Amino acid sequence: MKAIAYAKSGIADYWILDVNQRKLHVYRLPSPDGYQSETILSFICDDFTAGIW
Repeated sequence: MKAIAYAKSGIADYWILDVNQRKLHVYRLPSPDGYQSETILSFICDDFTAGIW
């Protein structure tokens, strides 16, 4: 799994954006066994429009 490899390498933060579920998974506190902290943020947005002007 990528998260374990990143944690073993000392990558401080590992983020996974789940666009279908509108969630952001943030992993922190790397160790040889993987990340020791996981935070899941949920986004509620019924209508979002982005444009380049």
